[in-house]
Amino acid sequence: MVCALSRLLPQEGNIDMIALALERSWMIYLAYFIIVLCFSMIYGRSVRAVVALCLINNAGVFGLSALICVPLLSATRIDYAALVLAIAIDVFCCVLFIKAGMHIVDFIRSRAGCLSAKTLTIFLLIKVGLFIAIFAASGGQYGIFSEGSRIDFLRISPQVSRLRYIDDLLSNILMLGIFIKYARTKVFSHYNTFIILAVITLSFLTGSKGSAILIVAYSILFTYAAFPRAFSIRLRLVIVVTMALGSLGYVYSLSQVLRIDFGDMLTETLSRFVLSADARLMAFDPGINQYVLRQPHGSLLSELFRGIALLVGARVSEFPFGVYQYEALTGIKSYVGSTSQLSALFVVYGDGGYYTFCALTVIVLCAAVTYRCFLKLIRSADTALGWFAAAALPALLMYFQGGFDAYPQQVEVYIVLFFGFVLFRNLQRYNPLLKLPQHFET
Repeated sequence: MVCALSRLLPQEGNIDMIALALERSWMIYLAYFIIVLCFSMIYGRSVRAVVALCLINNAGVFGLSALICVPLLSATRIDYAALVLAIAIDVFCCVLFIKAGMHIVDFIRSRAGCLSAKTLTIFLLIKVGLFIAIFAASGGQYGIFSEGSRIDFLRISPQVSRLRYIDDLLSNILMLGIFIKYARTKVFSHYNTFIILAVITLSFLTGSKGSAILIVAYSILFTYAAFPRAFSIRLRLVIVVTMALGSLGYVYSLSQVLRIDFGDMLTETLSRFVLSADARLMAFDPGINQYVLRQPHGSLLSELFRGIALLVGARVSEFPFGVYQYEALTGIKSYVGSTSQLSALFVVYGDGGYYTFCALTVIVLCAAVTYRCFLKLIRSADTALGWFAAAALPALLMYFQGGFDAYPQQVEVYIVLFFGFVLFRNLQRYNPLLKLPQHFET
């Protein structure tokens, strides 16, 4: 996609922000390294854990790095008030992720225990059931089976599509459970390998090819942050080499299928790190920003909470602003666009006045409530609730910062799951038949 985009970029006048960011990506990588170093110095007692958490939240840290480099990338005048606000929002989100991550690491280290093989099997079967349900509800237009875009099912069945958040939650629990068990027992069975391959296969079928690798990497990083001594230097080397060879093998296979030169395909894949900040960069591109604002849209709060705004009849844009950004960039009208990155939303739709301040207050309150509620679940006496929070919170905070459109939907799903679990626990007190076997609760 990056190669295709580069051919569509304007060739006259000033080079746009995306092109300059790709051309001078070393600046963003350098800023990334400095940011991770600064966070490590602030949390000096847990350097390994902080580095691991920054790698897990790589898209958020890359977004912050790109914003810091905006003055060096832009050939036009920058609105420094908007830039400072955007940087402050991303710093806040990154710090919140680290603080939440440290609590999750503590839970993994002290209370998580190990999930049994039967528990893993039950969760895997639920994942298969969810895949079949979404596939059926979307009329077969799901993942690699879709005739058009792999995300067509979002429009075909927007309510059922929320099941994918439960699917992601189960993937996180499965992967985390396997690597925590290894860290505690030093045993890695063939069945664990089967579970990993099954999760990766299901992820490929949904069209999320890169997420399969990321789920495994994130689980390893969380486990390493909790049990660094469980990973010898030799094992770390094996993991890094295996992940690298697996990623290169995937890129090579994809280049052969698409008949693209392997070097070009590898460059395009690496460019995705920089493009994780595409909405932020384009928010400071005057031409693109003006195009987005010319489209019919609502207030900042309406655009932040599009679903709620539609329910109450408030004015809102037809598509998320990222779709319009890519229309302006490529000149092609399609449903493809950047994610609704929180800081970019404030830059594009904020006016620096009273309504921006109100929206910022609402966002901080949402973050605080999310953090406090999930922290209580992590510290709960019920270990199952701790597992739920430890698997759900990282994804929730990453969407909060990097794809805010999905944040309210995730909250809805997690609230339903939480109250369903509480109801089930209460029913257990009165009906012995609902009592879970011990191996399921460990």
